[in-house]
Amino acid sequence: STPEQRRGQLLIATQVVEQSLDLDFDVVISDLAPIDLLIQRAGRQHRHNRGNRGRPTLIVHAPEWTAEPVESWVTQWGTGTAFVYPDHGRLWLTVNCIRSLGTIRLPENARHLIESVYGPDVESSIPDGLKAIAKLRDNAAVQQAAIGKLNTISITGAYEADGNARWDEEMAPTRLGEPSVEWVL
Repeated sequence: STPEQRRGQLLIATQVVEQSLDLDFDVVISDLAPIDLLIQRAGRQHRHNRGNRGRPTLIVHAPEWTAEPVESWVTQWGTGTAFVYPDHGRLWLTVNCIRSLGTIRLPENARHLIESVYGPDVESSIPDGLKAIAKLRDNAAVQQAAIGKLNTISITGAYEADGNARWDEEMAPTRLGEPSVEWVL
C-alpha cells in the first residue's frame, strides 16, 4: 500500500493479531501485556519494505508507574488486562523495564527485555503488594492441575470404578476460565 492508502486507516483488534498474521503497521497502541507479547506486537511494525515510513512507534497504555504498587495496581486500572494477564508482578516488571530503557531497540534489546521480566533472579524484585496476587495465581494453577489430574483416565485402570465423578462439565471443564456462552444469530 502507499502512504496515501494507509493514511487515516485504523484497526482495533484483540491480542490475536500479535501472532501468525502477516500484518504491517506504522504505529501500534497496546494495552499493557507481558514483555514477550509486547515484543511480538512490536514485530508487526514495518514487516515489509515500503520506503521511508518514519520510525515504527509502539505506545503502551499502562497503569501509572509506582515503585510500590498495591495489590489492585492492575485491577483498578483495567479489569480486562488483570483477567487476561493474571501475573501482575510480571506486568510491573515489564513497565519497570520499559521505563528504565526509555527507547527500545529490537532486536538489540530483546534479551535484556526478556531477562528483566523472566530471568532467574527477578522474583525478588517484584514488590510485596503484588506478591499476594502471584500467590493466588499459583494456587489457582495448582488447583487447575489437580482437577485435570483427577479427571485423567489411567491407561492401566481406565475402566475401573474408582469413585471419581468423570465427564461432568462442572468437574472437568473442556477449557479453563469463564464458562462459554453460545449465541445463535
